[in-house]
Amino acid sequence: MRVIEADAVARPASGRQARALHVECLGLAAASIVVLFGIALASAARVGRLDEIAPFGGVIPLYALQAPADLEPLLTMYEADDERAAAARALFDRAADPQRPLDHVGALADVRIPAQVIRGDRRLVQLGARLASRADARDVPVLSRADVAALKPRLVVRTLGAFARDLAGSVALFVAAFWGAHVVRRLRRRADDPLLLPAVMLLCGVGLIAMCARRDPLRDAMIARAFAGGAAMGVVLLVGVSEIDFEASPMRRAVVAPLALAVALAALLLVAGSGPGTSGVKVNLFGAQPVEAIRLLVVFALAAYFGRRVEFLRELSPPPPSPRSWLRFLRLPRRHDVQPVVASMALVLAFFFLQRDLGPALVLSFVFLGMYAVARQRTGMVVFGIVLLLAGFAAAYWTGVPATVRHRVMIWANPWNNGVTGGNHIAHGLWALATGGAWGSGPGLGSPTAIPEGHTDFVLAALGEELGWIGLAAVAALYAFVCWRCLRIAVRAPGDFTAFLVAGIVLVMSVQAIVIAGGLLGLIPLSGVVTPFLSYGRSSMLANCAAIGVVLSVARRQSRERAHMRRPLALLGAVLSILAAAIVVRAGWVQIAYADDVAAAPSLAEQADGGYRFEYNPRLLSAARTLTRGTIYDRGGLPLATSRPDEMAGVGAAYERAGGVAPSDCGDPSARCYPLGGLAFHLVGDWTRQTNWAARNSSYFERDADARLKGFDDHARIVEAIDPRSGRRIQVIRRDLRALLPLVRQRYRLWSDAVAALRSRVRDVTTTIDARLQVRTAAALGDAVASGGFSRAAAVVLDASTGELLAAASYPWPDDRALKGL
Repeated sequence: MRVIEADAVARPASGRQARALHVECLGLAAASIVVLFGIALASAARVGRLDEIAPFGGVIPLYALQAPADLEPLLTMYEADDERAAAARALFDRAADPQRPLDHVGALADVRIPAQVIRGDRRLVQLGARLASRADARDVPVLSRADVAALKPRLVVRTLGAFARDLAGSVALFVAAFWGAHVVRRLRRRADDPLLLPAVMLLCGVGLIAMCARRDPLRDAMIARAFAGGAAMGVVLLVGVSEIDFEASPMRRAVVAPLALAVALAALLLVAGSGPGTSGVKVNLFGAQPVEAIRLLVVFALAAYFGRRVEFLRELSPPPPSPRSWLRFLRLPRRHDVQPVVASMALVLAFFFLQRDLGPALVLSFVFLGMYAVARQRTGMVVFGIVLLLAGFAAAYWTGVPATVRHRVMIWANPWNNGVTGGNHIAHGLWALATGGAWGSGPGLGSPTAIPEGHTDFVLAALGEELGWIGLAAVAALYAFVCWRCLRIAVRAPGDFTAFLVAGIVLVMSVQAIVIAGGLLGLIPLSGVVTPFLSYGRSSMLANCAAIGVVLSVARRQSRERAHMRRPLALLGAVLSILAAAIVVRAGWVQIAYADDVAAAPSLAEQADGGYRFEYNPRLLSAARTLTRGTIYDRGGLPLATSRPDEMAGVGAAYERAGGVAPSDCGDPSARCYPLGGLAFHLVGDWTRQTNWAARNSSYFERDADARLKGFDDHARIVEAIDPRSGRRIQVIRRDLRALLPLVRQRYRLWSDAVAALRSRVRDVTTTIDARLQVRTAAALGDAVASGGFSRAAAVVLDASTGELLAAASYPWPDDRALKGL
């Protein structure tokens, strides 16, 4: 009789398991289709755009070099043949090393020649000069970062076939990991939450699409491979963790152990950690980022503590000092109920403060406050805690300790002009979002390489550019769906410990996403946290997948609703929903309502030469370069300035036919050609370097006819700005490039009337100048200066009958090397 009853109970349970696993299978199938379709679009777009960077003279495959001489024609930065050969030999040895095949062109920046070799060879003049400027250097790089960037279009590290095979293997590993997890769960009949695994696959898949769209298929490292490998490892960890019964484990009562381990990891990171650049922020420890593990350990400790004391925290409060005291509204808990956990959290946060990595500190602060609010079922102390947190950040800003906080607040207060080195990151993120608009450029059709840290901190900006506001809203909906499912599980958890554990995991994931999205959109100061499941980083992926494994473990053992947890968790969900809605609305403000204004907004930033000038959306500058700048002709049709390769090739013959004038060298097809060089500088100007363009007493054809030569009007004007470092007033040129937005947003729509109108405009300018007379005038002026002992002089030639300007020269004028920036 007992056997019959067991079978009767088992059949409905077995049916529920089968239905749940069937739903999970369908969800994974749908997620797989979406991810594969997105990857196909992104990779096809990236391959199709290789023609956009097709270099003049073809490419050199670094994987098939035959001799150092193959590289010598590229190394024009070295003047002597012997030095060029030495540099080519060093680069060839690195490229041909079978033990370390080149994964990206940028690795050439790490090729160095030892100092002793340079000192022993007097022919290495330029390398010797670099070594002399750094007397303590042990070696000298063959190529600077700028050199590598200039050479990158001419070099490739893999074939298209190798790229396709690598990408196919990465995608296969990614998909197989999730389907393998489903098979294991089916075999073990794990009927927990059938929608979480497909949702996580879709989120990770969006991240994989972003990685595929970010890098050049032939020249950059394949970060999609590492991302897929991290996701596969994370899924394996997810399945393993989901098998643990956390409610029955010793961790249910462990508070000191996880907190002690978290503090130990934080201390080790403080002592032996490292960070990017010279910021002083310490995030890496032995190739990993322990902050991800620290977050989970803190959540486990808080869950154990609050799970054991939830009734005491809610019911027991000390009486206020007097009936009229304002403290009665806070209903403070007893000191010994919160003192240990507050002290431990203060210790962890202090370590992050010392490490200058305030992103994790901010996340943990809000995680603690959120879990405390759930435990107390009151918000008074939470509001008070947030006020204290803001006061702490304000104190750090005003005192400048640590400097990271002050800089982040300065950037947030004015993302377009803040005087902080690298302080234009938010501007770049906003430019990307505004360029994408409502619908985005399409997978693989954006400019993610123009976004600083577009694969980590600013991955949402890269997605917003390519998927638009619609895509970002969909990603936000996915996060909201995952959090809703997790909160639903938390309400039905088998015990208070697991309920708090899942609530803490929800807070960790959601707060990270809200903090980084809010920082990107300018709602709060930017903090150094990553976006769960989307950002590149193995440590983060492993931690987030392990957290989902915990949730699935709790879901498999869920029971009836825990009545005392329903209201605080519902309130938590409502608060997170409001914050997420604010993020989506703000994104709509940037990407739809004011998209053109934001996309064309200039950013006043410090340049490499120490001066402050306006920077512009790099996509608009790239679009401007697709419009070949018009030619400036003299009255007889001789070019005074040209960017057309055919005119550059024939400029010598054209001048020779006109009277034997010897023009300057125009051998570089990527630079604008000025046949008369410095002889006509004060008349024509220099578009490339725009020297003295802000001077009010100057007049250059390049500047005065700029709108016609470009084919659009950028409304250039001289404005006064404040140097944020010194506070002094400076004059800078400000432009409005919004006329180029159709070229950016519709550049792949060949039928676009707006694009056709921009491309078909006449951009050439014919002047009254006589090039032959200009040379003679400059020569006569130079002779007069030399014979008279003058230091400055000028000459103007006018047509007496018409008043037309025929020639004008001012001495001294720059020589050809100065015009080329040498």
